[in-house]
Amino acid sequence: MPGPNVLGPIHVQRGEPMKRIVLVGSALLFLVAIMAVERPQAGGSSGGSRFADASALAVPGGALTVSVDPRLESAKGQIDLVVGMIDAPLAVAHGPNFKQRGGALNPGQQKAYLRQLGQKQDALMGQIRGLGGRELGRVGKAHNAVVISIDASRIKDIEALPGIKSIRPLINYELALSETVPYIGASAVHAEGFTGTGTRVAVLDTGIDYTHAFFGGAGTAAAYTDAYGTSTSDARNRTLDGLFPTAKVVGGFDFVGEVWPTPDPARCGFNPNGSPRACLVPDPDPIDCGPAAIGAPCGGGHGSHVADIIGGNDGGFHKGVAPGASLYWPVPGSWSRSRRATTPTGRTSRVHPVRRPRSSASRRPRFRARSSSPS
Repeated sequence: MPGPNVLGPIHVQRGEPMKRIVLVGSALLFLVAIMAVERPQAGGSSGGSRFADASALAVPGGALTVSVDPRLESAKGQIDLVVGMIDAPLAVAHGPNFKQRGGALNPGQQKAYLRQLGQKQDALMGQIRGLGGRELGRVGKAHNAVVISIDASRIKDIEALPGIKSIRPLINYELALSETVPYIGASAVHAEGFTGTGTRVAVLDTGIDYTHAFFGGAGTAAAYTDAYGTSTSDARNRTLDGLFPTAKVVGGFDFVGEVWPTPDPARCGFNPNGSPRACLVPDPDPIDCGPAAIGAPCGGGHGSHVADIIGGNDGGFHKGVAPGASLYWPVPGSWSRSRRATTPTGRTSRVHPVRRPRSSASRRPRFRARSSSPS
């Protein structure tokens, strides 16, 4: 038995249900058509619908408030700024997780969107140049911003420009071993008692500044000068002078010399055609050439940086990944561009370390050179 009609009687005229069905169906078809036009399909042609730009839409309650980093309140003089713009960067416009789900824009539309951002950045930079600013760079994929250099007194003027979302200082971020070593989990390994003590690490690189405090050296400019000298041609960087090896850097050899070989008939002789020969000039001292102290053609520095990451240790706060390890430093050459070069004897030499040196911690690892007649 049907229950009571709590809504009261419903009067339906003949033909009315069919009209309602037709109206509802038409409305649904209209909505589906709008959705198909407004959302371009991933992988479609570049000539499809244009991505909607909502940046010019009115904001209820007035204009957007520009976010200005509080660190800029006391800024004075010339300053580098990152000026963010209100339009979404490409990564946001393309949609979340687009690599897994497929993005909203096909390749052609992505390029068109970046051009659109670039045009607005051009317009903004024209205004900033009028304020005395200079462009340092711009981005549009993960972040939509221009990077500028301008006097701090102009920050308020930039804040008043249209299309600005944020203003913040450009920060030069520097990572130190005190951050990176814990980040990769090495500090946790150190806490368990594993510091690399008893391990010997051999690295082929530009050299090593064994006078540095992080490698057990004196850590003074005078100590470095005693070991290297004052130029790449100084004899002190080709002799040990009782300064090497050390307790930390226990062995090494420079198989090339301080600079990449240049024609030198006095040391290398002549080629069969009579032209001066260029040759390697090996020496027993793997001291690194530091560009901060030694002028051109000094090309070192990288080897000491790598050594610090591997086993740097100041005895306190500063520690590399294996601060207890001993270091061997065979140097293939600061300017080496090839694994093959001519020796002073006129033979082509390819030098490489033995994979398992049998030397003790107090001796240098053994090396061998495979030679063949020059072609």
